[in-house]
Amino acid sequence: MNKYALCVLNLNDFMSENSKNSFLEFCSKFAIDFIEYKKFHHKHAHYSKFFLINECKDYDFVIYLDADMIIMDDVPNLINQLSHDRFNVVKENCKNLDWLIKTYKDEPYHVSNDLLNSKLTYDVYSENFFNSGFWGFKPSLFMNNFINLQNVLNRITDKYDYYSERGKLEQSMINYEFISSGKIKHVSYKFNDYNYLQDSYIYHFTGDFLSKDKINNFSNKKREISRLSL
Repeated sequence: MNKYALCVLNLNDFMSENSKNSFLEFCSKFAIDFIEYKKFHHKHAHYSKFFLINECKDYDFVIYLDADMIIMDDVPNLINQLSHDRFNVVKENCKNLDWLIKTYKDEPYHVSNDLLNSKLTYDVYSENFFNSGFWGFKPSLFMNNFINLQNVLNRITDKYDYYSERGKLEQSMINYEFISSGKIKHVSYKFNDYNYLQDSYIYHFTGDFLSKDKINNFSNKKREISRLSL
């Protein structure tokens, strides 16, 4: 076992070949273990994120990625770019998508507040809200936070189905728990880029069709359009 791991949630074999190959290449290059987590813990699959810690608790540091992400070539060792005493995340950047903000951040807040009950104010929650597709963390420092999330899973009954769909409540609860800890660190968008406007380490929402070459072409075109529109 290596000291470090890359962990990916891959339920129902959602991960594309492009994504998996990029993960394996990155791990091979830097002697990092690859963990593919496939266990279900709830009828809404996204809640399996609460249990990833069980597979990687003995590692010194772990990067978690959603299955629809791609790590690009020629990236540095990303483990060395992150703080090892903080829960590293990328701040949500969807200010122009009001429906997305409402659906994934605003609406589930009061449910997370009821379930986790740490009295996190909406203003602090909203200001620090991050996309839950990327984390970098030392498992031993955050075990209790994951246990807190696991312990409330049996309270997420059918009455919360609206909030559970498409990971809305899962993302809100992860934000609520880790923002409440006071130990998050917002890192560069290069670690979780879904706007495709810069040369980044990791791109999100790549689906089944985007390869590294296609991402480079797409990203270059978007940057050129952005530059011309200024």
